[in-house]
Amino acid sequence: MTNPNGAVIRFMVDGATPPDLTPYQRGVYIFDGHDNAALEHARARWKFEKAAGHDVTYWRQARRRPMGENGVTGDDPEAFRVRREAKNPH
Repeated sequence: MTNPNGAVIRFMVDGATPPDLTPYQRGVYIFDGHDNAALEHARARWKFEKAAGHDVTYWRQARRRPMGENGVTGDDPEAFRVRREAKNPH
């Protein structure tokens, strides 16, 4: 896999699965935790990245906020971050 822009972070949305995150320092999977298919995909990727020895961090959305002026609720997607560097075993 190439990284022609020299990006250090790759974002995956809508169930995207990268072939390899090696060219990046971090990967961020953004998903809808209320969508069962998206949640199952995210869990599978979490297990894959963890098994590969990456440091994996999970962020959960804030509780639902009131509807804004534009008629859209303040729900934010859930995400987890993958750091390319393996954890220190000590």
